[in-house]
Amino acid sequence: MNNNINGSKANGYVMASSMIVIIIYLITTVVIYFVSVRNGNGGVDLSILGNNNGDDGVLYWDQIANNYNLNNPFNENSTGTLYVPIMSYISLKLNVLSPLLIRIINIFPLIILVVQLSHIYKSISDELSLNLNHEKSLSLFMLLIYPSLIMMLTFSLYRDIWIYAFFLCSISYFCKLIMREKVITNILLFVISVLILYGFRAYAAISILLSIFVFLLFKTMKKHKIFFITSLLLGIVIFYVLPNYKFPFINKSFQDVLNYREGILPSSMPSNQYKLLREGGSDFGPIFSRTNYLLFLLEYLYSIFTNVLGPFVWQIRSLGPMLILPESVFCISSICTMMKNKNKFIQLYKKSKCVRFLMINVFIYSGVIGFFNKNLGTASRLRVPIMVIILIIFMTYLKFSKEKNYES
Repeated sequence: MNNNINGSKANGYVMASSMIVIIIYLITTVVIYFVSVRNGNGGVDLSILGNNNGDDGVLYWDQIANNYNLNNPFNENSTGTLYVPIMSYISLKLNVLSPLLIRIINIFPLIILVVQLSHIYKSISDELSLNLNHEKSLSLFMLLIYPSLIMMLTFSLYRDIWIYAFFLCSISYFCKLIMREKVITNILLFVISVLILYGFRAYAAISILLSIFVFLLFKTMKKHKIFFITSLLLGIVIFYVLPNYKFPFINKSFQDVLNYREGILPSSMPSNQYKLLREGGSDFGPIFSRTNYLLFLLEYLYSIFTNVLGPFVWQIRSLGPMLILPESVFCISSICTMMKNKNKFIQLYKKSKCVRFLMINVFIYSGVIGFFNKNLGTASRLRVPIMVIILIIFMTYLKFSKEKNYES
């Protein structure tokens, strides 16, 4: 009886935490809308970090407004994602053209994110027989002080919150499949989530699929070293033999990605849009070597570390990197804490298939954004799913290390 009462209370705390997070973000985005209107930005963006000409949210809003005025939700969509057509369609159906409407709609993926975060915790909790309700509530409150999430959801009309939501959806439904929970239903939901994620950011969806491939591969391989050696050898082939091969689904070659990363204008993209997407912020480099594979690997590793753990002290040259510095401190301190007792961390990795899948996602997606991006501001946006996953792993590790005693 007492266990049931305690369980009900814990679930109540989680529900209350979820509602508080959603309500606070809703109030914040509405307040920022009126501040933006008062400052002459029409409620679109806050523009506290400088000129808003390079703001993706402003670009999206201009296209949504043009589509609305032309009564065609598909007229303009320079990024080729689902965001502008969906927002244009909803605006037309409701016959309302207002940045406030877009801001309110952007709260819905936040709800999805909050729900799926709880579901991921539940899968891990069931697998490890751990009560993670306290960790779940604490993680939800951590979302309220996460600088990049605050900026991406409230400062402008960004599409990123949709990417975060369906990234976690995809992971959550696959974790349920790992637990063999309602297999047919969750396969269907997983496929839908990945397809929607692909529509918002293609390489995020491909990262999920790659993570599943590696996860399944690791189940059949006794030694992970074989996978890493094979990957390095495959990299040599792509680097020296197939640099211009167009990969399926993304329709880009190794050279195409390097060109985009270095700011070389793709012929298929309008120059004004490319300028908006690339200007501003602070590039940390480096320009990847195209002739020396070993040098390329070293530069690539530096890019991964900076994208996930940066900014580092020597990269802070303006207010922007300072705002995201707390994220770096949290991530580095969390990793260091887990590495202090590697045996328990390894035990957690071996014990929980769900945690193992989360870890693989962290490595794969870090590798993907490290390859595509060399801008600190963009890195803070792209890595939000990584940070949320690390938060889940870290909280689980703390509880696991306290309640589970294994031989070192």
